This record gives sequence, C-alpha cells and structure tokens, in this order.
Amino acid sequence: MTGTETFKPVMPPAARHMLRNRRSLRQSIHDSTVMAYRSLLKMRRTPEQFST
Repeated sequence: MTGTETFKPVMPPAARHMLRNRRSLRQSIHDSTVMAYRSLLKMRRTPEQFST
C-alpha cells in the first residue's frame, strides 16, 4: 500500500438490508400516540390506582 490509497470499508449485503429496513419517523410518532391513547383509556377505567 502506498500513502495515497484510502481505505474504503465494505458493508456486507445483510448489513445494508438492516439499514434500509427501518420504520419511518411518521410511523414511530403514530405508534407512540396510539400507546399514549391506550394508556389514558386504561387510566380512565381504573382511577383508584392513581388517587393518593
């Protein structure tokens, strides 16, 4: 190797697939909103747990 060559990392195809196979930001926000809504419904049904 000479000093002018640069190292280029090689990504295996399986790793490339893992990077592309992500959820979108919109889907993540939607899922978080649904979970929050469900937890509010659960709290509404059982208020005695939250009274101090």
